[in-house]
Amino acid sequence: MMINQSNFQHQDLLELSAIALNGWPSKDSKDGMRLAHLCHLAAMLLQPTHPRASTSLRSVCDLVHVGAPVAIPASELMKAYGISNLGTLRRDLILQIGEEDRAPCAGQLPKREPGMILLDMDLPAGKALLAYLGALEQRLGLSEYQRQKGLSAVPLLLTGGLLAHLYTGVHPSYAIEAEFGAPIPCPPELVIDLLDSGGTPQVAYLDLGVHTEQGLWHPEAQERCLPIFADIKGFDLTVPRPIDLAVSMCTQLTQSEGLWIHAMARAGLFTAAEFRDHAAQALLECELEDAQIKCIEQHVELAATLVERAQMPKESPKGSRRPT
Repeated sequence: MMINQSNFQHQDLLELSAIALNGWPSKDSKDGMRLAHLCHLAAMLLQPTHPRASTSLRSVCDLVHVGAPVAIPASELMKAYGISNLGTLRRDLILQIGEEDRAPCAGQLPKREPGMILLDMDLPAGKALLAYLGALEQRLGLSEYQRQKGLSAVPLLLTGGLLAHLYTGVHPSYAIEAEFGAPIPCPPELVIDLLDSGGTPQVAYLDLGVHTEQGLWHPEAQERCLPIFADIKGFDLTVPRPIDLAVSMCTQLTQSEGLWIHAMARAGLFTAAEFRDHAAQALLECELEDAQIKCIEQHVELAATLVERAQMPKESPKGSRRPT
């Protein structure tokens, strides 16, 4: 079935479905089954354009609502609920979950995040990340390593600019900043060649300089990490929430990190007040030298200013008429 997809934010529909999953009605109720239908329909219709995110959404839908209609064709669901295109499906999801739970604007991640967050893994950086982990898994023979160590999967915490890019879609990075939860001999020559969205050749590589115990992290940051469901069996991939990622970037606060913090704030992933509160709690638990802490405090203040600027209402261009 061909669907008119013009002028529609595909990622917005995935995010609406994710928000709906966060507040799922009773699976035995009429609303619960309707929501199961709508979320599965969203996953099926978006499979051609966002295959990985669609698969993740469908998997989580199955976990939350046992007995969801996996086998029902999309055409039958559309006919049953009077849905003619993606726009009407989006409207039905909004009515189902309530307008107040929507993301700040179309195409942005929801401010109130569900337990499973949908990153845009279909960006070139996201595809390169999964390709790298798949290649590393194969190169190291992780299935044998896991068997010897008694591990179901190697814990892997992704952070840094690449993650910020997957949260926001802007300011791409191809340095895979990660911390493994087990000793992994990562070959330095392993890289992934790719083309960015503009067709320019890029290289994705692993940066093992991440040490969460040495930077500015909220004391509960790791406990709040979100799981990322991907077809990588050898790794248990998790990511910090946007606000925890932003606070951690204040350790160094490079120019690029300032841009990523600004972008996450602009996307509505946290407020200036939330950022200041989380940073203050992180500073209280920070075990660094006094000189380092003083420097980080300055970084936090500068970053908070960036967050405030990102969330300031846009001014009307000079000479433009405001609606009356």
